[in-house]
Amino acid sequence: MALPETLTLPQVVPNPARGHATVRVGLPEAAALVARVYDVRGRVVAVLADGAEAPAGWHDLNVPASRLAAGVYVVRVQTDGGAVMRRFTVVR
Repeated sequence: MALPETLTLPQVVPNPARGHATVRVGLPEAAALVARVYDVRGRVVAVLADGAEAPAGWHDLNVPASRLAAGVYVVRVQTDGGAVMRRFTVVR
C-alpha cells in the first residue's frame, strides 16, 4: 500500500464494535503520534498512542471496545502536521 499524502484516518473497523475495533492511521512521514478515544462528554477513555515516534506508513491501533460502555465515541489522531477524527459506536 502506498504512503498517504496527508495524515489519514480512513475508518474504524468494525463499526459498530462489540469486543474490539481497529483504527488504521496513515502517516505521510515519521511523526510523534498521539491517538486518544473520547466519550460524548469529551473525557479521554482510552489512549492508543502516547506521542512515541512512528515511522511513515500505515499503522493499526487496537481500541479496547470491550472495556467501553455502549455508546458513541470519537477517536482523535494527532501529529505535529495536524489532527483527524472519526466517530464510532460500541454496542453490546
